Amino acid sequence: MRPYYGSVEINAHAVYNRYLGYFNGNPINLFPLAEEQFARKFVEYGGSADQVLQRAQADFDAGDYQWAAYAANQVVFTDPDNQRARYLAADALEQLGYQSEPSIWRNAYLQGAEELRHGVDSSQQLIGNKGALLSHVSVESVLDYLAISLDGQKAASDDFELELTVEHPDTGQDAESYLLYLRGGALLYHRIEGSDGTRPHATLLRSQLGALIAGRPVPVGIERDAHDLLGRLQGYLVNLAASSRFNIIEP
Repeated sequence: MRPYYGSVEINAHAVYNRYLGYFNGNPINLFPLAEEQFARKFVEYGGSADQVLQRAQADFDAGDYQWAAYAANQVVFTDPDNQRARYLAADALEQLGYQSEPSIWRNAYLQGAEELRHGVDSSQQLIGNKGALLSHVSVESVLDYLAISLDGQKAASDDFELELTVEHPDTGQDAESYLLYLRGGALLYHRIEGSDGTRPHATLLRSQLGALIAGRPVPVGIERDAHDLLGRLQGYLVNLAASSRFNIIEP
């Protein structure tokens, strides 16, 4: 059985990918086949789906859960409706989950088993209270969230600059000012010291900034040009807190 090193192995992969990328130097892995294409060839080389599953079952019975899960999953990618392959892969993943030291790995294995057995619920799932979450992170983190929530295609033809001052009356922290600029469907920002009066300017309370990104109306009392720009920006946002689930271990 392959040893599990837990967080050490995860972190080693993360460091490698950060500095060297996904490529391990073997040219076979330089431009890998798509998963579905690889799965079809894998099953063809094994003779048939039944033959692959027969061998995968033997590996499972011998305690080689990693290989059993891998082989059975190739059949799933070839034929997602093959219940024998789905259940065998799920059983193997469940065993891998039971053996895993880090909770991240265990949860991933068990989530894969859950999907193979019961499918994916395509209904939208509300994830937490976004407004409450955004009220406990830095302004920069909120602006980063704003940037990644932007629908770049919808905003591609827009182009503007907006000065934003965020006040913190509840904590007594000094106000923070930023220049936001929308270019080519991307929102960027940087810290500034006050306003130079040449651009639309909006002042928001810290709580109002989180509420704005959470989808609530733009606060009143802001100069008209800035109010209109905030409204346009809000119209480009995608609600990431309400997302449809997607397949993680099948096509």
